[in-house]
Amino acid sequence: MRTNKMLAEIRNQQWLEYLALFVHVAEKDMKDHQVLE
Repeated sequence: MRTNKMLAEIRNQQWLEYLALFVHVAEKDMKDHQVLE
């Protein structure tokens, strides 16, 4: 039971890290487009 909770927390943390990475890439992409214009 405790192991399942730990796995769920790890999964949530990985998801947040992927989300943060995606936002970071999206922001950089938008900046690059602004520079091109």
